[in-house]
Amino acid sequence: MNIWPWSTIVRLRNLVDKLQNEVKIWQEETASQSVRNQNLIQNVYTEEERGDELQKRLDVEVASDVVDFQRQVEPWVLGCFGAEIAGDTVERNHRFIEEALELVQACGGTAEDCHALVDYVFGRPVGLKGQEVGGVMVTLACLCLAHRLDMHGQGDMELKRVWGRIDQIRRKQETKPHRSPLPMSEEPPPPPPDRIKTSPR
Repeated sequence: MNIWPWSTIVRLRNLVDKLQNEVKIWQEETASQSVRNQNLIQNVYTEEERGDELQKRLDVEVASDVVDFQRQVEPWVLGCFGAEIAGDTVERNHRFIEEALELVQACGGTAEDCHALVDYVFGRPVGLKGQEVGGVMVTLACLCLAHRLDMHGQGDMELKRVWGRIDQIRRKQETKPHRSPLPMSEEPPPPPPDRIKTSPR
């Protein structure tokens, strides 16, 4: 039987130990990478869940703000006009159009553009009231963002202001023809100077 020299045996043992250490290190690195991968996946799911939760909270808060403001307006409109005028859908249409046009005018819109849009909208099929309310809310928020206006803050300020002007608003309402789109009875404007007839001398 051949017997290996002691020095060879030592070298083989060292080589085996080195290989075992390398295998151990590889196993540890693999396990560590697996843990990191699991943590990364968990973090991704956690961020998605956190984003969904934040979106749900935001939706609730926005809905709460809208509902709260609508409920705050209700006692004012009832106290100012009474239930009949407050619930008159034709009157409410007119006043909404008036305020919307005044906002567009204040933001630089022109009468020509508004007339063109009236023809365009009324040439299309009638939409759903609920969906159109949503469209109004979204586009109003976008307009306020573009003009750097605080939509909710301005709404709160205006509600406080009109609470102090109930008498004036009622008097204005009394001067207006019933269900007229115009806010008050107005005399026809005078004709242009070039159309005024003068009696012959």
